[in-house]
Amino acid sequence: MTNPLTALIRWVRSRRAAGAASVGDDPLAHRERALVHTLAKSRLPSLRQLRYLSKVLAPTELFLVRALSGFVVVALIFLGARAYARNVVHLPRSGGEVVEGLVGTPQYLNPILLGTNDVDRDLTRLLFAGLLKRNERQEIVPDLASSIDISEDKKVYTVTLRNNLRWSDGEPLNVEDALLTFSLIQDQLYKSPLRSQFRNVKIERLDDQTIRFTLNQASAAFLASLTVGLIPTHIWGDVPPTSFALVEYNVKPVGAGPFTFESLKRDASTGAIKEYHLARNDGYHGQRPYLDRLSLKIFPELLSAVDALQSKRVESLSVVPADARITLKQAQARDLQLPRYTAVFFNGRRNLLKPIEVRRALAQSIPRAQIVIDILHGAATVVDGPFASDLPGHAGKLQPDYDPAAANAALEAAGWIKPEGSAVRKKGNDELALTLTIVDQPEDRAIAELIKQQWEGIGVKVELRPVDATLIAKEVIKPRNYDAFLYGEIMPGDGDLYPFWHSSQDRDPGLNLTTFFNKDADKLLEELRTTTDPAVVSEKRIAFQRLLAEQLHAIFLYSPYYTYGLAKRVQGFDVRYVTTPADRFANIERWYVKTKIALK
Repeated sequence: MTNPLTALIRWVRSRRAAGAASVGDDPLAHRERALVHTLAKSRLPSLRQLRYLSKVLAPTELFLVRALSGFVVVALIFLGARAYARNVVHLPRSGGEVVEGLVGTPQYLNPILLGTNDVDRDLTRLLFAGLLKRNERQEIVPDLASSIDISEDKKVYTVTLRNNLRWSDGEPLNVEDALLTFSLIQDQLYKSPLRSQFRNVKIERLDDQTIRFTLNQASAAFLASLTVGLIPTHIWGDVPPTSFALVEYNVKPVGAGPFTFESLKRDASTGAIKEYHLARNDGYHGQRPYLDRLSLKIFPELLSAVDALQSKRVESLSVVPADARITLKQAQARDLQLPRYTAVFFNGRRNLLKPIEVRRALAQSIPRAQIVIDILHGAATVVDGPFASDLPGHAGKLQPDYDPAAANAALEAAGWIKPEGSAVRKKGNDELALTLTIVDQPEDRAIAELIKQQWEGIGVKVELRPVDATLIAKEVIKPRNYDAFLYGEIMPGDGDLYPFWHSSQDRDPGLNLTTFFNKDADKLLEELRTTTDPAVVSEKRIAFQRLLAEQLHAIFLYSPYYTYGLAKRVQGFDVRYVTTPADRFANIERWYVKTKIALK
């Protein structure tokens, strides 16, 4: 087979011979060429002469020259880009700002008063630092502490602070600030929501840099308690309990976090805070943030915040609803796993729901995957218990498969028959009818409508009962006023299931919504509260969940993702799991929007 390059050369030579022959037929042209050849000092053309190539070369020769020149240019660009990629790296560079939208109303930017307000949690995470903190993998690691020593019986925690710590106003930070923080939490006059975590803890100052915590009994949750942000003695030391919540430092705080308070903006008519502007804390004890500033715009409700994101008034959004997630264009949708699950809880005190055959049939009639795909737009994962599949303690498949035919057969076998001409099953004089209570919000309504349709398909009469979110605790949970209750529970960061499933928690203020009782399960939950070995914790969690699944007092549906809308230009974000939404800032110091070039 002829080589393509050889064929090309032959073709060029033949064309040049033809051109020479045509010139040879013209004596004048032949003499002109001979004269030029005689007078030329160089065999190679000069740059000026190259401009006349189009007049000297034949059309086919000119085409080849241009094609080859183009090939050479492309090859050089390719080789240059490849060399650049191999030898040059883009590194983070300090500078830039990110504008984020938050949803809610700030109340107290004070770790002592920190409750469940997400805006407060977000801002305090950026402005304050604790003895310990959660990193991007949700591991508890030292923050202001340089080290922590834990006694063998897991009751004594000795914490040593780093050297040369400073508050954002330049004042020194020492063990006195830690003592003040925890003593105010313990003092009931200051009404700290964190007081129960330190109620039976003895706190001592050992020296200028060391503090000791002594517990009455070992607690797996105590390390997480030490992530609370410290407050400065030189500001809060003389503030009495009656004035504590009124001090301006609750909205213009001094902390030791990666960012410092710079300014705020209020609504001219209502006085409500609309914006917070934070600057990098150049005296931060850890890695200094790359970002110069963070601006946080606050919206009273989610709809206006989503609109601000779509109209580019903010670049990021603290929470993206499922319906906006699929159309999100202005930011990256980051799906983060929360220790949260949504389930249908059966009231164990309702006679209709006491037979496990009825509960199993109801479970077999719920298409959990369809809920996740069609209603939640994929922003969740199906679960069989309190722990999602990628979290420690996951126990594998526990819930019945979606199988309406099996549900119908089971109800028939249990004596629940459809009378002629009726779509609702009866057993004697009892009708298979129940009320499904839900939080009155669109997502829960859509899920409840689907469940209602499925349950009616197996002969159950269903009434939906939507309750305003502000009344759920008082009218539903406290009196246990429901047959079945569609509800989402958020577990603490340590995964403690005791408040939700121990038999002692079957009445208010406990959260055992099914009134579930099992002696072996109670024993496991009690042991989990004092177990610190991760392998043993996982083993006991799995054993508990298997006991729970045998009784089927709840139908576990899904674990929703926390979807964070992050500006597309932000790099360095590396968080997958969060205990609270504020944990998205776990590696905020490594976020960057500017880069510099360096050789590898």
